Formats: sequence, structure tokens, C-alpha cells
Amino acid sequence: MVTFVKHEAHQANSRYALDLDADLLSEIYPDLGEQDLASKLELIESGGISVNEVIDDASANDVELPWIHQEDDLWTWRKGGFDVTYELGSEDSWRTEEEVKPHTHKCSKCKWTGYAHDGEYQMTDDPNSDKAKLIKVCQYCESHIVSIEE
Repeated sequence: MVTFVKHEAHQANSRYALDLDADLLSEIYPDLGEQDLASKLELIESGGISVNEVIDDASANDVELPWIHQEDDLWTWRKGGFDVTYELGSEDSWRTEEEVKPHTHKCSKCKWTGYAHDGEYQMTDDPNSDKAKLIKVCQYCESHIVSIEE
């Protein structure tokens, strides 16, 4: 399997990737046998056949390549045309979304959920009192927030 990387640049550089395997290669080159496909895949991987040539052949044979969006690099000083470039990639070319951590706290009154650091601090009694303590309260209704596990 070979990874291709596609860059689209016009005031932002959008990066895409796809893994080119024998199945996709057989769609691009339907006339080739299994051995020829394996040889072509090795040539592509070694750089003997350019990525642009494979992209052009896919387009000529009406094969829609399944590009997967990886990231956008926004920059605004570039003006003008829309440039698309391709390159041979690796496993490091793939980006994955960071896993969103589940909320840890909730408000005891309203429906707010979030994290302990999202709350506000509030004193329970007069600051000069022995019973006074600092607690976290909801940033919206100022009610006590509790751990979701409680």
C-alpha cells in the first residue's frame, strides 16, 4: 500500500491523504493483471512512477479517488490561483482528530456540564469565619457543581 498526499493552496493550504492499495490501483488500471499491478505498486512506492501520473491516469479512467481531509493551514498573504500538488507520503502523513474528553462535572441546579476548571470560585460564608471555605460554582447560575461520578 502507498500513501499519497494532496495539497490544495488558495489563501489556505488544505491537506488530504489516501492509501493506494491493489484494489484501487486495479480500478485505475483495469487492463492490468495481478502481477502487473503488484509491479506498478512497487514502482510507485519507489518513485519510479510519479504520483501525478497515477492521478492523471485515474482521472482519464473516471476513477474518483477517496481523498480524506487531514488539515487546513490558514495563511492569508497568498493571492491568486488555486494550486494543487501531490506527493508520496508515509504513515506519518495521516492525521487523526484528538479525542474529546468527557465532561467531569455538572451543575446541581441547571443543565450545565463541563470540567472543574470551567467553574467559578466562591466563598461559602464570611471569609473571616472559621466555617468559610472556597467552593466551585456553576459559571451560569452560581449553584454548586459536583463531580459527574458522584
